Amino acid sequence: MTTKLQEAFEKVAALPEEKQQEIAELVLKEVAIHYRTAEPAVDSPFVERRYNNLYVKGTRITLYDLMDYLTAEDWALDDIRDQFSFSQPQWEGILAFIDDNRALVEAEYEEVVRTAEENRRYWEERNRERIAWIRAQPPPPGKEAIYEKLRKLKLELGME
Repeated sequence: MTTKLQEAFEKVAALPEEKQQEIAELVLKEVAIHYRTAEPAVDSPFVERRYNNLYVKGTRITLYDLMDYLTAEDWALDDIRDQFSFSQPQWEGILAFIDDNRALVEAEYEEVVRTAEENRRYWEERNRERIAWIRAQPPPPGKEAIYEKLRKLKLELGME
């Protein structure tokens, strides 16, 4: 074991048990994420792994897209199936795969959501000054009335 790795283990060992558990969980998640490609191929007629992600076989729809709908409280299963134009057997096969591999699908979905949120925060922060500058600009000539109408509507809707 390298010296730096030994030092890291010693530092973790000196932490309270609760903190050690938290660090262990983070390390396991990171290892799982980085070594997902080492997992066996997906054995399903309805789901396949491509580009290190789970897809509905023969489509560009990821299971993570479906998880967005499945975790939303206002979407019924039949409505989701109709939204993506799945056949009933295809939809049942996809749901069976998700149910049989719940831990894997949820862990990967959690990572996708976390990464998307990190990206959103990064770009929001990076563009903060630019967006403020754009908002401070006067309306284009001849568009003052429509901009004023839009401003009032935003105020009514609580968007400003």
